[in-house]
Amino acid sequence: MTRLSFSLLLALLGLLPLALTAQDNASPEFPRAMSAVVRMKVHGQENQAKYDMLGDKVRMELEMRGTRVVNIIDRGRRILLGLQPDEKVAMRFVMPNMPPNPLMELANGDLDLVEVGQETVNGKAAIKYETKSQMGQVLYVWMEADGSPVRIASEKGNVRFDFAKVSLTEPDAALFEIPDDYRVISVDENKPGQIMTQPTPNAPEKVNVIAPPDEQP
Repeated sequence: MTRLSFSLLLALLGLLPLALTAQDNASPEFPRAMSAVVRMKVHGQENQAKYDMLGDKVRMELEMRGTRVVNIIDRGRRILLGLQPDEKVAMRFVMPNMPPNPLMELANGDLDLVEVGQETVNGKAAIKYETKSQMGQVLYVWMEADGSPVRIASEKGNVRFDFAKVSLTEPDAALFEIPDDYRVISVDENKPGQIMTQPTPNAPEKVNVIAPPDEQP
């Protein structure tokens, strides 16, 4: 998985899962399950992805430099997955100390969404909310009246996600798992020097082992 792909995955941890049920009665309820197309701008890098969310799992499928990549966050199991469908290879990052993010903060009722106005965003009438993560990051969230997300952005605007073709139908749970015929390379943050490879009968024989992100040159 490239550095850019991993950066987008970490950006997901911090922002995209914000679309969850808010505990504040004055705020509309967001779905815990949804699918959408997301246009992303992260520190000057722009891309578009197919986005799926199911509870505490988030999946994004996008193209990175001509290569199809699938990024999956599973907060319940403290796992990050980076799949390369064309190669049938999966990177599995075990992160017991996964940092907190707005997803869990909102789910636990730790954040308040404060309505600051109403705006038309991407042609949709939206309610604008402001919130602050426990790490002090100010975020703005635009939502339709039914709770469908329209846009999520950082205060400085250097990170922005625009949602389109939103469906509140629950996505297939299989989308958030590694297919059976993938070669799996596991990296445990508690064992930085160990990389374990799990072969599968139908996976390609040659696999390029990638060092953990903090060990890449």
